[in-house]
Amino acid sequence: VLFTALITRGVSLAVLMPHSPWASKKIEHWDYASAAGIARTMLELRVAFYYLCVDPCSESEWQCRWNIFNLHDCTSRIRLFEAMSNRAQIDGLSAQAEELRNRLRANTFFGMLGSSYRKRLLNGQTAYLLSLEEIAERAGIERKNFQQLYLLFSSHVHGLPMSFYRMGGDNPERGRGLPSRVEEGYTSLCLSLAAKVLVSTRDDV
Repeated sequence: VLFTALITRGVSLAVLMPHSPWASKKIEHWDYASAAGIARTMLELRVAFYYLCVDPCSESEWQCRWNIFNLHDCTSRIRLFEAMSNRAQIDGLSAQAEELRNRLRANTFFGMLGSSYRKRLLNGQTAYLLSLEEIAERAGIERKNFQQLYLLFSSHVHGLPMSFYRMGGDNPERGRGLPSRVEEGYTSLCLSLAAKVLVSTRDDV
């Protein structure tokens, strides 16, 4: 599932790119901010894939990782359906979440973790036992490089000031869908990262 999702995002990125042979367009539109959102998702999928499918660990630890991952999914869905006031979905997911918590409480590896950490994990707000930086480093992405890319790409996921401020000055064409030095540079960065995570994940598969 994770590998499929990674490839699907890669195809979407290829279609979005200017001068792409994957799409027929009326104009060549430059939008590295949208490309950054896809690149960040691909980076996250690479981390998840390595953590669940490649990184060696004991069966007990893997079951712990898997149940924490699924508990996070459950609690995220509960919050969504609470916003939609969908009681039936909330009740079903709440039962699943409690079953996952019971599995974790019975897990040997989970029992060796500190009590405060176990309590935090049982809240379902954390998807991983390790930090994203640590998983990325294990997956072959230098920690500082991961941090820089993740912060850069994350700044374009939301419509907050950093995603659109300071676009004038020496780069008047930036953010207007037109080619510029900045657009070309960041677009190349997105493509470079996408290629790296696709190749490394393919090799792991």
